[in-house]
Amino acid sequence: MHITKHAIARSRQRALPIEAIKLIQVLGEEFAAKGHAKIVALTSRLSKQEFLQELKLLGIKVKKKWCDAYLVIDRSNNTIITAGYRYKRIVG
Repeated sequence: MHITKHAIARSRQRALPIEAIKLIQVLGEEFAAKGHAKIVALTSRLSKQEFLQELKLLGIKVKKKWCDAYLVIDRSNNTIITAGYRYKRIVG
């Protein structure tokens, strides 16, 4: 997993730990985005439950808000470009 400096800065600003980002990348569902990117987010109730359980097993204090996080990933080299929280529905 490669992550840009921008994504690291945004995840810090948004209080989103790197472990959560890694799990979102593994458990999340992919959606098409503009350009050479894709969006990865947790959409199903089952994936969100699994995400929270995995974080608890890692010994991380869980915040439910992390279930609404998304990643923008470059399709060509799987580099995480940025991370944020969804406040709108993902269409795709």
